[in-house]
Amino acid sequence: MKAALVIASLFVTIVALDATFVRKFPGDHNQRQDVYKYGSDSEFMQTPKSEFFENDDIESNYYYKKFNQMNNYENGWSFESEEVGSNEESSEQYKHNNNVEVFQPGTASRGVVEKIAAIDRIIAKEQQLNYNVGVNDLKTPLNVRNVYIKNPQREVITLKNAQIKNIENGHLKYLVIDSERDALFVQYNFDQLRTEGFFKIDSTVDGQHGDFAVELHKVRSNVTEKLSTGKTFYRPSKFEYADVVATNQHGYEVEALYEPFNYKYFTVLEETVADEVHNSIHKGLLFKLKNEINTPMNNIKTGQYSKLFDLKWQEKLNALEMNNIGSKNWQHGDRQINSFSYTRLDSKTYQLRYNTVLKNIQWTSDLKTMLSGEQQAFYKSSNFKVDKVRINVTILKNINNHQCNKVNVNVHLDGFNYLPVGQVQNSNLPSFTSHQLPRFMEHNFEAAMEKSLEQELCFGQTF
Repeated sequence: MKAALVIASLFVTIVALDATFVRKFPGDHNQRQDVYKYGSDSEFMQTPKSEFFENDDIESNYYYKKFNQMNNYENGWSFESEEVGSNEESSEQYKHNNNVEVFQPGTASRGVVEKIAAIDRIIAKEQQLNYNVGVNDLKTPLNVRNVYIKNPQREVITLKNAQIKNIENGHLKYLVIDSERDALFVQYNFDQLRTEGFFKIDSTVDGQHGDFAVELHKVRSNVTEKLSTGKTFYRPSKFEYADVVATNQHGYEVEALYEPFNYKYFTVLEETVADEVHNSIHKGLLFKLKNEINTPMNNIKTGQYSKLFDLKWQEKLNALEMNNIGSKNWQHGDRQINSFSYTRLDSKTYQLRYNTVLKNIQWTSDLKTMLSGEQQAFYKSSNFKVDKVRINVTILKNINNHQCNKVNVNVHLDGFNYLPVGQVQNSNLPSFTSHQLPRFMEHNFEAAMEKSLEQELCFGQTF
């Protein structure tokens, strides 16, 4: 008799399992069925949720639009990224040929390097705490508010005690802090988020209860913040597709739940994830990065001088040499990093970018020139001026061990002017100096900064 009962029990279990299967739903919110719009008495009953801002501000929405245009699901689950730029092949060759020195302590250029190093250390420390940068600031598991639904049959469906799991398996995909645009943009990606909870259907005919599981696949969540006000703009997260299974107390599939999931509950889950991503920007990693980037460079000891670097650059038989560039009539104490970005390129590599602009640099210096290895000139105490020095730094690092794969610096001078003191007999030298001096200065600065950053960030690695 006992054997017969066991066999019967197993048979019921097998039948129940066979009757239960996963339902798959697309993630496009615009294509979801509006199946419950029957009047005011059929409204959803639920606890209040956080406000999600829709924003018309072009500046605060710039990165949201940029990354969502390239990351749409029509092209599959893939992300484009800008490759590390490189200068002309000749400049890369001459960087290695010229034995530049690292920036000296107490100079403004050293202050830029040390500011970048301070930001890099924040990322490195986070990397040591958690393989997935930034995810440590997200709650796991994440509680989902209870939702009450009245369907057209006047049945009340309760979805309760649900939690979103697997948050820790996500990763920070993009982070941009842009002081010029007064914006912070962050995007988190989650390959799969699993939600488990309980349901109850109050019916006059046959009340049911049981559990359900929802798996959202390829989820991404974006938040944009205005740095000056702290006001955030974010929308519900997006996912590519969802798998849903719901079984009652007897182990059978409950098809009546699938339409409420498709219409409403996915949105609840999307909003829950987005709300937590929003919370993350005010604590932990992102909070530390915002503070560091908004801290002026004078808080890092750059000394009393505004000197940028010394020029000593040679290409083939042509050479230029000048000391104390940028040491007159220039204040650098309030300089900040204009923009910073973190991009996870793949499972092994991430990219850091830094941009800053130094303005209105003036100095007086001697200038030595040599053309074709023979013609030489010496301009004594000449005056120089640069309206802007644009500095762009790109660093590739390994996610597993934080090692440097590549350090690249690009420098561009805007509005370069100089007034040479003294007459030069050879007519070619002034023309050569006017055309080549800005370019030689740019490449010398790039090479010295790359070497300084490698020394500061890359723990003695060989390049």
